[in-house]
Amino acid sequence: MGFEEVVPKLPTRAEELAMIAKMEEEWIKQPSYKVYMNEAPRKNKLEAYGELNDYYLRFLQNFLIGSLITGPCVILLGRMNSLNRLASGVPLYRSPRYYNVKTHSHNHYRF
Repeated sequence: MGFEEVVPKLPTRAEELAMIAKMEEEWIKQPSYKVYMNEAPRKNKLEAYGELNDYYLRFLQNFLIGSLITGPCVILLGRMNSLNRLASGVPLYRSPRYYNVKTHSHNHYRF
């Protein structure tokens, strides 16, 4: 506004009411968890963050749908007896190896 050489004319009452109605619509479209200041790049920010919110929502929906589809398959595979036991019937268990512990003997990992 400081660079304008000519002062713009004052808006009429109808123009003011149209601007107020337009601003109310923009405030209603604004998300409830974030408030955007009434400044020049406000409309651009609303559009950009609206696209981001749509992207996050689509990602979450796709993730949940994928989890609902693949979750039961993973549970069924995990509960299969052949994956939990060896061919001899002994339960499958892998003991952890401790590499950063001071050793007292050459076979400390057997304890």
